[in-house]
Amino acid sequence: MKVIISEELVAASINPSQILLFHQLIAIATQGSQHFLFFETDNAIELAVQGYAQNLQPLYKKFFLDSYREAATYPSERAAIKIDLVGSSQWDIPIPVVTLNDALKVLTEKLVILLENAENDWYFLLGIMNSRDRARMCDYVAKGWAEPGHGGGDTLGMIMDNRIQHHWKALRTFVIFDSDRLHPDEFDENWTPVRQGQQPSSCNAYEWEVTAKQFLANRYWMLSRRFIESYMPQNELTLATAAKPCQDAIAALFSMSNEQRWHYNMKAGFIKDGSRHDIERCKNLYDNLTPEKKQILANGFGRTLAKHYKNSITSQFTWDAEALAEANSVLPKLLNML
Repeated sequence: MKVIISEELVAASINPSQILLFHQLIAIATQGSQHFLFFETDNAIELAVQGYAQNLQPLYKKFFLDSYREAATYPSERAAIKIDLVGSSQWDIPIPVVTLNDALKVLTEKLVILLENAENDWYFLLGIMNSRDRARMCDYVAKGWAEPGHGGGDTLGMIMDNRIQHHWKALRTFVIFDSDRLHPDEFDENWTPVRQGQQPSSCNAYEWEVTAKQFLANRYWMLSRRFIESYMPQNELTLATAAKPCQDAIAALFSMSNEQRWHYNMKAGFIKDGSRHDIERCKNLYDNLTPEKKQILANGFGRTLAKHYKNSITSQFTWDAEALAEANSVLPKLLNML
């Protein structure tokens, strides 16, 4: 993270009542290369150096200048905060302007990537990254600067709600979740799961996105397909189901249109969806399928299918072009938080 420091903040922080907090900030920045200090003026660096014993001043000046040069190379999209002499922190702006106390909270908060499944979803996320970004993410996790967070079942929403209660936690949160959509029309911004005169429809992702849009703008990824399993490449699906009589089902699956395949219940098939009280949400998406094809795809590919994503970090998957395009449009938002 780029940490912009105003000259006014430095001048006020080198007095005896604030110097320890300011040195704590510097100590955090010197621990590895997670955060880089960017002093707004040359004079701010000179003032900061004065807070140290004379024999240490050349060492800290070099560190401040090196950190400044590194931070100066960051793209404008890279996560940043500005520490300034303000009465209260301003969080809801592109680059939050925060007090020194709040800055310390942000910088000691590890990045949490909140997932519905901290194992399968995590491997999917790593697998769809390029090798360089994957190595960087794994390095951050190994150093304790980032971690995957498990939010299985309905708990993802509760964990997200808890984290957004604290601005510094929200700023260090990225959320990924399935869309749970049954038809491409449900991605329309005016769609809601409310069903007039009928039992309400179940779509956790709809509620989660409402919250994420408001409090985690540019820090979430709602998949454009129904499940993470909907991204499984054909050859990998063959490998994942090699011990099962699924080859006819795989052929039937990939004979469908993209929209049909991306909204199909990969885990439990047409039989499970047929028992939903809101099955009309599928509309006419599968009307052109023959009864034979629906029967072949009646049971899906099992609830453990996503475990196969573990292999994606050791053997590069051949993702389809649309999956890569989606990932390439979203992953920079996550990587810019590192």
